[in-house]
Amino acid sequence: MVLATFFLGATQQPGYIEKGATISFLKLNEYFDPSYICPKCEILRPEDSRHCYICDRCVQRFDHHCQWMDTCIGVGNHNYFLMFIISMWAFLALNIVICSHMIGAKIDMSEGTPFFQAVVQSVSLSETGLAFMSNLTVIISMTVSIVFMLPVTLLVIVHSKNFMANKTTMNRMKDSNVAGMGIDLQEIKGRDYAQ
Repeated sequence: MVLATFFLGATQQPGYIEKGATISFLKLNEYFDPSYICPKCEILRPEDSRHCYICDRCVQRFDHHCQWMDTCIGVGNHNYFLMFIISMWAFLALNIVICSHMIGAKIDMSEGTPFFQAVVQSVSLSETGLAFMSNLTVIISMTVSIVFMLPVTLLVIVHSKNFMANKTTMNRMKDSNVAGMGIDLQEIKGRDYAQ
């Protein structure tokens, strides 16, 4: 599931906005608000879109540029990205549970030895090199899963909140920055700046 959602999210077109050949960039500047025009792409873009400076293209409903998938996350692949991070979280959780069970089955805690010392003894007292490598692999796999669990959990929480609020990361950040400055967006949008 993790690989399937990763592949779908990475290969789906994120919602690149194509340049129309009907209106020149100078005409766009004459008739439209400059905040809706991308000077790099020379296009009129919707409100939620942004220019990605890594891909060098405008993306409709731009959320962010994902370094894991090496693509933008936008209207075309945001659902796959969310499924990817949720399935990655489930995979890590399952891996931690399975590794814990495998380590717990091999550890002899009857003598009251500390947990870390018992784990080290269970790895070092293996009868064969293959058993040693197997135990070491389980411990390394569990450690890596634990290290990645917190950041992936935070990603799942943030993007689930965004998804349920029908917002992008960029919208949420813009709203929180404006709210932190004490600026009323409705007042700004209602002003006439031509005066």
